[in-house]
Amino acid sequence: MRKFAVRTPKGKLVGWGTAKAVAKAMPKILAKAPHVSVAPVVHKIVRRKPQPITMYDSVNVGQIPADAAAVAGYVNGHWPTFSTLVRTHPNAKRVSIAVSVFTDAQVLDVERGDATPDEAPGWVKLQKQRGEKRPGVYAAVSEAQTVIDELARHGIKRDQYRLWTAHYTDVPHLCTPKCGNGFRDRADATQYTDKALGRNLDASLCSPGFFE
Repeated sequence: MRKFAVRTPKGKLVGWGTAKAVAKAMPKILAKAPHVSVAPVVHKIVRRKPQPITMYDSVNVGQIPADAAAVAGYVNGHWPTFSTLVRTHPNAKRVSIAVSVFTDAQVLDVERGDATPDEAPGWVKLQKQRGEKRPGVYAAVSEAQTVIDELARHGIKRDQYRLWTAHYTDVPHLCTPKCGNGFRDRADATQYTDKALGRNLDASLCSPGFFE
């Protein structure tokens, strides 16, 4: 039911309620404050800013919390966990990772023994061709700027891909130039620990847009 506010010319609230209640109380209100105005109460809608999300990944899926809001796993390599996560975490946001450029996924793992920075541009372009809106690239913060520069050299703009950095500070954060290591950008997600919850478990802080 709609509510109305009764205020003095200076804005002081002297009455509040339904139209019927305000009308009934008006004689008493006017006796104390002869000059008042009545207006409908407008409720301000507060839109909450989307909050970062914690994403977990581990070569041992059993280490990942059952109620995790977001999870990540490999589609190839020595520890292919993504297909298992589809079954164990059906309601979580899921991110697939490829360790080589010969496999399709949402994110390419660029680190020693896996893909290299110079391989990232071709893979990103291929994933975009197959319909991935913003393919992602994972790299240590010390390697991230090299990856960014390599992608830029091939005409791939920063807003065309997701950047997931690894920077083990044990403190949830999104990498910025303050993280040093020659990094001059801002990460969309940052893996900040490999012992989350006291387990053999990686945890990453992800911006809400990381999953779009």
